[in-house]
Amino acid sequence: MTIGLVVEGVSEFESLPFITAKFAADLPDALRRPVKANIQPAAPVAVIARECARAVRQLEDRVDRAVIVLDREDRQECCGDLATGIANLVRPNVRCGVDVVLKNSKYENWLVADFDAIQTMGARFRVTDGDRRQIVPNRADSIDAYALLRRAAIREAYDKVRDSVRIARVASPDRIAQNSRSFRRFLRVVRHIRYRTQSARPVPA
Repeated sequence: MTIGLVVEGVSEFESLPFITAKFAADLPDALRRPVKANIQPAAPVAVIARECARAVRQLEDRVDRAVIVLDREDRQECCGDLATGIANLVRPNVRCGVDVVLKNSKYENWLVADFDAIQTMGARFRVTDGDRRQIVPNRADSIDAYALLRRAAIREAYDKVRDSVRIARVASPDRIAQNSRSFRRFLRVVRHIRYRTQSARPVPA
C-alpha cells in the first residue's frame, strides 16, 4: 500500500519530508512526498474540501490512500469533527481512501514540540526554561508556537520556510510525539507501529 500526503503550506511541503523520512521504517506502507493544496484555512469547509479533492486527484492514480494535513488555526470546531467533515466531503470526489489530520493549531506547534532540537540551535534561536515549561510535557498544541519562534529568532526574522527546514532536519519525531497530541494523531493515521491504536497519550519511551 502507498500513502500520499496533501499539505496546505510551503513550509510543510518543503520540510515535512525531513521528519517523515525519520520514521519511514516504522510504517507498514510507503509514504510519498507531499503535494500542496491551495487552501485558505479560514475558508468554508466546503471550499477547503473542494481544494483538497483537487490535490488528491493529483495522487489518486499512484496511491491507495491520501492523508490530508491541515492547520486548525483558530477555528472553533472540534478537531475530530472538522477533520471528519472535510474527509466526508472529499471522499465522494476521489478514487482513493482519504483521511484528514488537523495540526493544532499550526505547523509551528509540531516544530516546537521537539524543544530539545530548538535548544540545540543556539545560533538561530534563543529560548528559555519558561519556553520549555510551556511545551514540555505534552503541551505543544496549546501555545502560540509561531509567536514563540518569532520571538526566539536571533540575527534575522523568523522565516517560515527556511527555518522550518532547519528545524525539521534536526527534529526527532519521537520527541515531537511526546509533546503534541495532534502529531500523535498524524502518526496513528499513517499507521506508525507504535501509534496504531491510540494518540491521546505519548507512547512510553
